[in-house]
Amino acid sequence: MIKNSFTYNLKLNFQQNMNCVIKTALFLFLCVGVLNNSNAQSQDFRTDLIKVYKKFAISSFKMEVKMKIIHWDASAPVISTGKVKRKGDNYYTSFDGQINLRNKDFTLLITERDKNIIYLPTQKNEEKEDDPLTMMKDTSLFKNVKIVLADAQGKTYEILNPQLGVKKMRLKISRKGILKEVRYYYEKTEESPVKEVLVMYNNVLFNPTFSSSEFSEKKYFRLVNGEAALTTAYKNYTITNGGYTK
Repeated sequence: MIKNSFTYNLKLNFQQNMNCVIKTALFLFLCVGVLNNSNAQSQDFRTDLIKVYKKFAISSFKMEVKMKIIHWDASAPVISTGKVKRKGDNYYTSFDGQINLRNKDFTLLITERDKNIIYLPTQKNEEKEDDPLTMMKDTSLFKNVKIVLADAQGKTYEILNPQLGVKKMRLKISRKGILKEVRYYYEKTEESPVKEVLVMYNNVLFNPTFSSSEFSEKKYFRLVNGEAALTTAYKNYTITNGGYTK
């Protein structure tokens, strides 16, 4: 029970992180506190992270995400897969039966398990997310950085004690400045049955061609006289707006 609950919460937290696609793709910027570290490898790390950030920040993209959770016991790993897409201010993520979609008109959360759709008008004047580069101002984090592998494919960095409960993490960045994978190594405790978490970014494609329907709410519902009308494919779902069920 403890294991299942911990694993579920871990996956849930990961799903919540995917709500903001840029921060999902670039969550490694939480470990950019190396700005004032004179260590040459830390400076390489910072340079590579900036390269990753710029590539994702200026481009539309789509990618596949795979997460593998390994436990301390001999049980089989838990594997989850998902997709991430972004074009301008349009976002789409699909992970373990949950879809998050945002366009200029609506922000949607679709949960297949509950057969539920929640939609809200997208706020026109919504504040922009903080630039991940501003996180570099915190120089108290992740100073123990070293390169553990550098070859023709790219570099693998290791960070010791990056956060509470994590012994180390490793990040693999390709020579083209693309984040390939992040691996967390957890401390062994009674509360945490998880040994490692591996997140892999595959089939990353920049500036792809998207169809007009990929970021559209019309796949799920349309507004008819101000009322949400579900499409045929989702007619057995419940749709909710602002706390009122339709």
